Amino acid sequence: MKKILLTLFLLALSGARGQNKDSLLTNFLSLKNQKTVDGKPAKCEFETVARLAAEYSRYSPAEQKEIAQILSRPQTDTSVVSPNGKFRVHYNLNSSSSPKYDIAEFLVALDSIYDKEITEIGFPMPPSDNGAGGDDLYDFYIIDLGSCCYGYTTPEVSLGNDKYTSFVTLDNDYGNGFYTHGIEAAKVTAAHEFNHGVQIGNYIYRTSDSYYYELTSTAMEDFVFDYVNDYIAYMGEYFRHPEYSFPQNSGYNLAIWDIFVRDVFGYSAIVDTWKEMPNHYAVQAVDFVFNQNGSSLKRGFNEFGKWVFFTGFRAKPGSYFKDAAKYPLLSIYGWNGDPLFSEQTVTLEPVSNLYRKEIIGGDTLITLITNGDVNGALNSSYRTIDANYRLYQSQAEGIEITPDLSYNITSDLLEELSVLHFLNNDLAGATASLETTSTVYPQPFRYGDDSYLYFPLSKGASETARLKIYSLSGRLLFAKEYRVNSGTSALGWDVTDLSGNRLGTGIYIYVTEKNGNILRGKFAVIN
Repeated sequence: MKKILLTLFLLALSGARGQNKDSLLTNFLSLKNQKTVDGKPAKCEFETVARLAAEYSRYSPAEQKEIAQILSRPQTDTSVVSPNGKFRVHYNLNSSSSPKYDIAEFLVALDSIYDKEITEIGFPMPPSDNGAGGDDLYDFYIIDLGSCCYGYTTPEVSLGNDKYTSFVTLDNDYGNGFYTHGIEAAKVTAAHEFNHGVQIGNYIYRTSDSYYYELTSTAMEDFVFDYVNDYIAYMGEYFRHPEYSFPQNSGYNLAIWDIFVRDVFGYSAIVDTWKEMPNHYAVQAVDFVFNQNGSSLKRGFNEFGKWVFFTGFRAKPGSYFKDAAKYPLLSIYGWNGDPLFSEQTVTLEPVSNLYRKEIIGGDTLITLITNGDVNGALNSSYRTIDANYRLYQSQAEGIEITPDLSYNITSDLLEELSVLHFLNNDLAGATASLETTSTVYPQPFRYGDDSYLYFPLSKGASETARLKIYSLSGRLLFAKEYRVNSGTSALGWDVTDLSGNRLGTGIYIYVTEKNGNILRGKFAVIN
């Protein structure tokens, strides 16, 4: 069975978490004799191989000899070039290690990978290996990997600034023990590993961000071959523990993050994040790119939490993830006590989503609390945030969720937190419908240039209309009832909160109500 012991596999991916060099080498050399506890095959051994290459000088001469063998190019007797002339595939023609899938189909698949990752998405080609594989084409080697993994990318020659040339090694059959078999497994693994070559050849190799390397490479599997879906088999770990800090994940379980980024901002945001990687840790790079796109990692991760909620039977066709119905359901636990009767204290890991469930009468209320603390997620300053949460069946005591329910949340770092609610598996309260409407004017609102913001009203005769303004976390900032007539189609507001203070730069939610009809949407303010 082509599997390894899960605990050893996770250790091999945790360079930033203190694994020493001796255990790293020992674990890799023992892979062929190991099996996973839960039957999960190892997807990629890039991180282990890359660390062995980066730390080669720290080993003894005897160990270096073993490592040199691991890092060397496999010996094969045959090679062919892909139709577009970008790749060379090396393999043995007549042996037990020869490919058991169609090489011609695999070569065409490599060209599809180039067309997607390089031409369409916009990544640069990995740098030339200066003829190391016989020419300057990018090299794939197909051998029998035994019980190792789907494949791995090997850093070969240092280019300086933590960049490397590389080549890829793939298994020859993907038989028993893998979620996906044969040519389909070879295709997605090639897409995955080739992107590692892109990463370490053009940007940087950094062990502490190993999760982000795997996250992006796993997403490439779906971007290039969206019908294979091998990545879905690895998602359960995240759906069981969304409360874990973003950088503390393996990355294989978070391909959906880059799928989310692609769907919200386009492929360019993924490429732009990698451009920032040489100068910033991954969470900082993501936050930087989100800010360039008018958002932030804090707001984005809260929105991501919404998308992750609507999976499995909760999936909404045409909204959120395209394959959401195929994804697992979140594991959502109840509060330790009853938030209707006492404050509930929770500890939130940095850049994480915590979901909690409460049954109220016959209704199910799910609370999502996002900790968007980017700096807290860095290894050098890792910090959690404590928050107190309370529900009220009275609008006078908290922030509105529904006309009959409100909440309050307090924390010393409240500015890092965002809150969403779901009622009976749908969005609740002011966040229930956030479609942007073009009738909000002016957009964006700029203090100094504009005096009032105008919000649309529904048609129909009425003597009163209401306007409410919320933060993205659901906190009520402004509420007012207006006297209107049947012809009134908009409400004006001077963009100050209930205390008369200006709103800070950001995205906000408005709700207008007239004649029982409610309109909702988002608007932007620049202070």
